[in-house]
Amino acid sequence: MVAYVEEPPTLDEALGTENRKQWHEGWQLEVDSLIQNKTWVLTQLPAGREPIGCRWLFKCKDDGRFKARLVAKGYSQKEGMDYNEMFAPVARFNSLRTLLALVCENNWEPDGMNVKTAFLHSELDEMVFMDIPEGLYTETSTLEAGEAMVYRLVKSIYGLKQSSWAWYGRINKFFLDHGFQRSEQAHSVYIHRFFKLIILLYVDDLVIMAPSMEDVLWIQTLLQEEFEITDLGPLTTFLGMEIRRN
Repeated sequence: MVAYVEEPPTLDEALGTENRKQWHEGWQLEVDSLIQNKTWVLTQLPAGREPIGCRWLFKCKDDGRFKARLVAKGYSQKEGMDYNEMFAPVARFNSLRTLLALVCENNWEPDGMNVKTAFLHSELDEMVFMDIPEGLYTETSTLEAGEAMVYRLVKSIYGLKQSSWAWYGRINKFFLDHGFQRSEQAHSVYIHRFFKLIILLYVDDLVIMAPSMEDVLWIQTLLQEEFEITDLGPLTTFLGMEIRRN
């Protein structure tokens, strides 16, 4: 059992706790991922535009990992200016229960996967400007004084109103390109009839169900070639549910 760890509200407070080393490592991993994915470009704020805010969100996972995530304050976005569409690929519990019943009846293999920083894999169509996050202010030190510098987001990040929509478009195209069909009854369920694979999508979490581990490994390999993936192994928990099989 993991001991309770207080989750700090800011980077400054995180670096002032007894777990400062772990929080800093988690924060640095997130920063590295944002930079490697070329999430933004530093630019001067155009006249007449207001940048949206952002904050670091810190969380200690059930497995003991210290995670940091940059979250945009999307509530300040304006429809028609810096976002147009909103949608989240969230599977229904009825879909999950039905698929788990199929797993039991057919003795299939259920496996869990997570797409790391999923939203960073999708590009934005809109012009979105964001304040420079806490801890990254030094990037502006060589610029002329008095300029209002911000980040123009190239990739979507958590918290933006259109992030889930952009990610869904990206992962939906991936599945269709590799022979999957989207269920007409559940927009977050994909079926590959040749390999008899079924995938349930819940934002950035995937539940893969197949007759054999060879079939699971086939889609895992394709996913790992396209995205940064964490293999969670045989499904034991999902959306607060504990799953056991004998």
